[in-house]
This record gives sequence, C-alpha cells and structure tokens, in this order.
Amino acid sequence: GVYEGNLVAEIAIGNHQGYMFSASAPINTEGVEARVTRNAFLKVGANQAIQAGNLRAGLIKNNLILSGASTGGSGISLIGESFLGQVGVHNLVIEDNFILGLRSLNAYGASISNVIVRDNRFRASSGQVVELLNYERNDYTFAGNAYRSGSPANQWFRINQTTYYDLAGWRAF
Repeated sequence: GVYEGNLVAEIAIGNHQGYMFSASAPINTEGVEARVTRNAFLKVGANQAIQAGNLRAGLIKNNLILSGASTGGSGISLIGESFLGQVGVHNLVIEDNFILGLRSLNAYGASISNVIVRDNRFRASSGQVVELLNYERNDYTFAGNAYRSGSPANQWFRINQTTYYDLAGWRAF
C-alpha cells in the first residue's frame, strides 16, 4: 500500500502496512509492497506510528514521528511473523526519518531479511532506541543513523530480549 503526505494526530492504532492479525479479510500470501513517505505522526503515545509486516518490499522514508505525553510505543514496528501464511518483512529500506520521544525501531519475528536502516534520527525519551527480537546478523544493515535516549547509555540498544548495548557496543556489533 501507499501512505504518503498525511498528518496524523492522537494516534489510537497507527498505520498498518501489510500485516493481518486475523483471517477476517483475504491475506496476500505473496506479501505486499509498501511505501510510507512524507507523513507526520503526532502524539503517538503508547502505540506504534508505523507497523509493517507481510512485506516483500518496501520504503519508509521522510516521516516525522513524535511522542505524546505517554511513552512506551514505537515509531516503527516490524512484524516478521509468518502467521496465517504471511511472508514476514523483506527488502525494506527505512531512511531519513525523524523519531522523537519513543522507541524508534522495534522488530520481532523470525522471518526478516534485507532491512536497510540508514540516515535516520532516533531519539527516545527513555528506554531503548532500538529493540530487535529474533535478531540474525545478516538481516539488517545500519548506516549513518543518529541515536539518543534519556536512559543510561548502556541500555540504548536491546537484542534478543537479553543483551543490551551502548552506542560503541552497537557500532561494533
């Protein structure tokens, strides 16, 4: 799907791209292509601004994502599950986004590959900036991103629910 040039305030659920939580509608078992660009998501709070899954290819670019008073949500959440015959997340570029006040990137599921995350500005008010569950080294490429969190520096990045990294450890990882 294409989601471009929108202003979204007071997010209750967020923008879903591709992933289906139930078989209430026909599911494309070959995955979909998604483009989410030039949007502003305001007062995200404890939700996700962009939630993407069942993608065979996609682009998430030039979005402004800001938290509201409540934190705990994610700017971008990737669902790499193959539930109901879905394909996970593949061939996705996440670039030139500015995310302020919440976890910038959260991803889970064993079916994720070729995700490129570059030239983003990720600033969490507290907690992790990036959390990757079911992480495999060759699934992601990170380059040119700026990171910041109000949490202690050794808690900015969380991998597979157990390992925390500071910025130097993340870059070496």
